[in-house]
Amino acid sequence: YIFGFYCRFILYGGNVLGKFEELVPEKKIQQSWRLKNWSSGHYSNVIIELEETSSSTMMSLKQTGIPAPEYDGMKTNWYRYYWHSIKQTFGFGTSISDAL
Repeated sequence: YIFGFYCRFILYGGNVLGKFEELVPEKKIQQSWRLKNWSSGHYSNVIIELEETSSSTMMSLKQTGIPAPEYDGMKTNWYRYYWHSIKQTFGFGTSISDAL
């Protein structure tokens, strides 16, 4: 929410569409998020939370509202396009749990 407007985003050549619903600096990112091929108007809810510990930053992701036939592909794509890239960039001490 910037100056009264929600910020929309388009990723991967228009295949992912969404908007930021809430941004809490250093704590939380909440988005409405969808794939282009989902039913018109259907959005999932993505919440990414950050928690600083004494030796690391824990990042958790929860996505709800994924159409059932899309769940396995969505889980695979989060790992392939996001978690794997994060691990490659920040690799040391990285622990990626199996939670979507």
